[in-house]
Amino acid sequence: MNEVAQWLGYGVMACAGTALLALVLFVLSYICVRSVNKWIKAMLYAYDLNTLRKTMRQLEAEGKVRRKEAQP
Repeated sequence: MNEVAQWLGYGVMACAGTALLALVLFVLSYICVRSVNKWIKAMLYAYDLNTLRKTMRQLEAEGKVRRKEAQP
């Protein structure tokens, strides 16, 4: 009877350890994905902003648009 209880205890500890490890890995991967997505969005925003500025400078050079003068 003690042997059965011992094996049951080992089984429960092994399952709990596996579940805990899976939970830790899931949380770490979630944190990594969130931070990478945030970084990618920032990079895309900067790229879009630079592309827009470049396009506006080109249109100004071609005379298709005029820069708005600052009001004093």
